[in-house]
Formats: sequence, C-alpha cells, structure tokens
Amino acid sequence: MSRRAAASLLVAALAACAPREAPPPSAPPAVALPVPPPPPAPPAPPVVAEPPPPAPPPPAPPPRVAKIRFDGVYQSEEVKKGKPYHYYLRFLANGSVVTASVNVADGSPAKVHGWLGAPGGRGRRTGRVTVNGDRVFFTTSSPDGKVDYDATLDGDRMQVKFTSHINGARFEHTFRFVPVEGR
Repeated sequence: MSRRAAASLLVAALAACAPREAPPPSAPPAVALPVPPPPPAPPAPPVVAEPPPPAPPPPAPPPRVAKIRFDGVYQSEEVKKGKPYHYYLRFLANGSVVTASVNVADGSPAKVHGWLGAPGGRGRRTGRVTVNGDRVFFTTSSPDGKVDYDATLDGDRMQVKFTSHINGARFEHTFRFVPVEGR
C-alpha cells in the first residue's frame, strides 16, 4: 500500500473515531402563552341630559281697557281753608270731559252732573280724552289756563295726577264714581 493510500485510510479511520458534533439542540416545543387582555377603556363621561328648554311664557293677558262711565260723575273730596270741596270729572260719550271744583254745600252729584253737561258755566274746564289701556289722559282748558291729567282707572275708582300750568302745582287725588239716576 502506498503511503498515500495508507494516509487516506488513516484519515478516514480517524474521522470515523472522532467525536461527532452534537446536533444543535432543538427548540423547545412552542407553547401558546395566554395574551393579557387589553387595558380597560377609560370610563365614559356620565351622560348628562340637557335640561329641557324653558316653557314658553304664558300668553299675556288681554290689555286692560279703561271703561269710563258716562252715567254719573267721578268725585274726590279735599278740605280747603277749613271747607270741604269736591272735585268732579264728568266724561261725555263724545270723548270730552268737563271738570269742576265745588264747595260741598253748593251741590249734590246729581245737581253737579246736570250743570257740568250744560254749555258755559263759571269754574268749569273742558278737554278731550285719550284712552290707552287702563290709562286716561286729558288736558282741560279755561280762561285761567290749562291743567294736565294722567289717570289710572280701576273699576269705579280713578287715581288722577294733576299738573297745573296755571300755578305749577302737582297733586294727586283718588276719585270714586257716583252714579246719577235718570241720566
């Protein structure tokens, strides 16, 4: 055998006797691990119901309209220099008004009602009436000058504010209606 062949044989024998490399360790078998659940969602904001829209306001009551009476006079009393005086307002159906200040001893409402409707007459003032709701406005005139009236009518009572352009006086009176029969 030639040296070459012997060497080859020796290499082959040594290779057969040499420790072999261990195969790489096999991977452990795959184990399915549990997947943790996702974190909980943040809590939803509380549901707040919007308040219902406000209820519409109740309908406005019908406007009050002054119901001026023509079957008598409106009367107020005041004491001047120790003597009682009555102030009278007589409204006429044609939209005019007649006013007067009378010493109580000079006449009853029935007597005054008659002469407040007659033409002429000393101490009388006349004017035209404007009504706006429960308010009554008028200005009376006489040879002495003018007086403005702003009145609120409540049933048979009339609260009247006067402004005199004769002497600059301002005052207020409450009048009550006095019916006059047969008128």
